[in-house]
Amino acid sequence: MKGIEPPRLAQKIFEWFCSDAAVEDLRGDIEELFYVNLGKMSVRKAKSLYWLHTLSLVTSYAVRKRKRRKNKFSSTEYTMDMLKSYFLIATRSLAKHKFFTIINVLGLATGMSISLLLITLITFVTTYDDFHVNKDRIYRVISKTNVLNNREFARTPLPLAENLQSEYPGIEEVIRISSDLSGEAEFDGKQIPMEGFFVDSHFLNVFSFPLLKGNITTALEKPQSMIITEEGAQRMFGTEDPMGKVINLKKFGDFEVTGVLKQLPKNSHIQFELLVPFQALEISKSSQKFIASDEKWSDLNIYTYLLLPKTFSEDEPERIGTFLDKIAKKVYSKNSEFVASFKLQPLSDIVPGNDLALEIGQSWDTLSFIVFGILTLLILLPACFNYANISISRALKRSKEIGLRKVVGGQRNQIFLQFILETVIVTLLALGLAYVFFVIIRNEFIPVVVDSLILDLTPRAITILYFVGFAIFVGFVAGAVPALFFAKLNPIQALKSKSSSKASGGSMIRKALIVGQFALSLGFIMAVTITIKQHAATLNYNFGFDQENILDVELQGVDPNIFRNEFSKLSSVQSISMSSNIMGASNPTRVWIQKPEGKDSTDVCKCLLITTTYLTSI
Repeated sequence: MKGIEPPRLAQKIFEWFCSDAAVEDLRGDIEELFYVNLGKMSVRKAKSLYWLHTLSLVTSYAVRKRKRRKNKFSSTEYTMDMLKSYFLIATRSLAKHKFFTIINVLGLATGMSISLLLITLITFVTTYDDFHVNKDRIYRVISKTNVLNNREFARTPLPLAENLQSEYPGIEEVIRISSDLSGEAEFDGKQIPMEGFFVDSHFLNVFSFPLLKGNITTALEKPQSMIITEEGAQRMFGTEDPMGKVINLKKFGDFEVTGVLKQLPKNSHIQFELLVPFQALEISKSSQKFIASDEKWSDLNIYTYLLLPKTFSEDEPERIGTFLDKIAKKVYSKNSEFVASFKLQPLSDIVPGNDLALEIGQSWDTLSFIVFGILTLLILLPACFNYANISISRALKRSKEIGLRKVVGGQRNQIFLQFILETVIVTLLALGLAYVFFVIIRNEFIPVVVDSLILDLTPRAITILYFVGFAIFVGFVAGAVPALFFAKLNPIQALKSKSSSKASGGSMIRKALIVGQFALSLGFIMAVTITIKQHAATLNYNFGFDQENILDVELQGVDPNIFRNEFSKLSSVQSISMSSNIMGASNPTRVWIQKPEGKDSTDVCKCLLITTTYLTSI
């Protein structure tokens, strides 16, 4: 009778008891007998007899023997011949239904291509700083202050480094790094903007940046010495040998090139072109800012790195953390306006890691990867749902195949494996096409995320393995629902080409998949639409003034009054306006100073601003 099925509870008890004893044939017999009884007696009596048959099988010798022997005549072991058979059947089915295969391959390839970007990015970012020989012994000190909503900073006060070096004996090296070096570098009348750091002379003893030329011990020994990277030397000197050349750095004087570094790896969180001894900063005109004193504890102006001894104990970082807490309590006990605390951060936790203010280089915070991962799922899951929907919709066409397999002894887990293998083949085909999409879009993706000079999305051997593993995983995810669906088909109804209520087009599984697919797709489309409109609104927003013919000029230390007087003489300049920074487009650099006696608390936080100028041309 149509729509009547054997008692569910009896089926569940039978499945639970028999476990993996391979009793699909016995179950098929009692189900066939149930449908025969439906034509001879009432539904209630047929179900009662089904219960009796089920209980008799549960207690029968045949089932107990199969449980012991794991059904030798209908083995569930997956031999190579069986897997080869599954592979051949899967490929023939895909080749026969070309349209179905093409739709699924295209859909999965589109969703997987974005996932390949994420996998490559994560693979690259997790290799950051792994080339340093001392990577397991290097730690950075970071600060947490009571300003800017208790924000954490990558910088520390200058006196902290000296305290650690002089008062804590368990540290091998303390490295101070200042980013104040960046600016114009001049050689033989040629001026080039360069990025660099002031560092302690033993910087290269801690970090493994190999020298091509020069001595690692003496390269930064003299205050007016300089190390330049291979790329920086090529920009400044071309094909000339840079050793012994003198480069002038504005505000800091002349420096002799005493070493050339090999080009820095892209997976280094410290990126630079020049290295100059910290001593040069201390004796420069701006040295007052970098002379350690009790008044400097509210200035977060340097990066502090520690190198622990080779034989340091596991609790050594914890002891250093306790020492840092004692320093903070001692220094800030009398200052309620500016309070900071310090903690250690392992080199491996810098990238990827927490989002810190005033980072020394590119920041790859964990939250960004979570957001990117969610966006990737919003694209990938609809493709998986689409595959499941199309596969289930073909149930009637494949029902006889499944029914015949079950009649001749095919087990549920074998049917499941067959369809999973078929899905994996589809996802591997989609992987090939997805890789083509990945190669096309990655060059457009890199500039959107970060400077291409510090990001490499070229897949390595391990990345390719991740791609294959990801494709197999997607195959299991996309094929699990169809495989379970087909594995549970009733063999008798399948052979008669009659789908059960589970296999009908209006089944709850298909409805849930379709609703989920459309919900995710519409949500993603709405998010993209809103983002595009918001971006367009930002670009076309009316600021209340005419933006044409307005030039921004960075003064770079030039006296503002002299600049105003000289440029106001030009007939093409209509007016000149001064501002501390580009309003709405950049943030000023903030430095905290201790509150002077008798001053109002609102004067505690002051800003050192980079002076820029606006020229309004006719």
